[in-house]
Formats: sequence, C-alpha cells, structure tokens
Amino acid sequence: MPLGTTAANDLLLNWLNSTALSWTANGNVYISLHVGTPGAGGSQTTNEAGYTSYDRVAVTRSGAGGWTVVSNAASNTAQIQFPTATGGSSACDYVAIGTAASGAGQLLAFGALGSTVTVTNNITPQFAIGALTWTAT
Repeated sequence: MPLGTTAANDLLLNWLNSTALSWTANGNVYISLHVGTPGAGGSQTTNEAGYTSYDRVAVTRSGAGGWTVVSNAASNTAQIQFPTATGGSSACDYVAIGTAASGAGQLLAFGALGSTVTVTNNITPQFAIGALTWTAT
C-alpha cells in the first residue's frame, strides 16, 4: 500500500538520519474509509467517508490488540468495526491508516479495497480479523 508523503519522509529520516518518527508517541493509529483515493499528498480528511455517524476507528499500536507483523506484512489482530450508518450514504473504495482521531491527521498509508463498500442507513462497515493487510514492499 502506498505511503503518505509525510510518512515516507519520516521513515527515510528515521532510517538515514536517526530522526524520531513524528507519530512515535501515539498509542493508537486510526483507520478511515474513503470514497476516492486520499493520494500520497492527502490527509486523513481527503475524500473521507461522510455518512451520518461515521467516525474513524482507533487501533492500538501493539501486537496483542492491534497488528500482527510477519514477512513484511501487518494484519489486524481484532475486528475493526466502524459505526453503523444512521443516514446518508458513502460508496467507500479506499481505506487508510493515520495518526489522528479526527481532523486532517497525517496519512501513514492507504490502499484500494477489493470492491466498493456502499454504506447506507443501518449498514456497519467492518474488517474481520486478518482482513486488513498492509504490505511493505
């Protein structure tokens, strides 16, 4: 999955200049749904879903409750469930991971979903355990 521009720069600075990552202090990362690509230069709000009751989902930065990392790939160790739609509609075709619970937070990575998820009233978007995978290539 592509990295956000700031995340890519942070990683290079960390690897090559021993500069601390800007998100190191965050205990969580935040998963967001998008109705179009947020793009490498975008933020968490770029093309973000807008159905009524939508909110980003916090996932802990740990192996126990957050992510399993094996062979350059990380997958969710618990179900990731978004709030149930109470109105409106969003045709979500991208998912992203970022640093903020709300607002324009730093986009760490993003990717296209296998198929569009249309969220309308009473629909609860979710990713089963292991269904959301981030690959470092």
